[in-house]
Amino acid sequence: MIRFLYDTGVRIGEARGAMWSDLDWASSRILIRRQREENGDLSQPKTQAGVRWIPLSPELISALKAHRLATPGDFL
Repeated sequence: MIRFLYDTGVRIGEARGAMWSDLDWASSRILIRRQREENGDLSQPKTQAGVRWIPLSPELISALKAHRLATPGDFL
């Protein structure tokens, strides 16, 4: 999680709301389109500008692939 936050610059709630289906592996990017509130509820970003594609470094893609193999479920 810390590496993902550092490399992407997303907010903690946005990272907690990221799902594997938001990853575009071929283009090495992730779509930020939801956030998880402190109570666990999912919500949309506060503004339309909050919905955005974030490029991912090759190193982060490799780490995410390894993490995916060890992580069941829909959320990163």
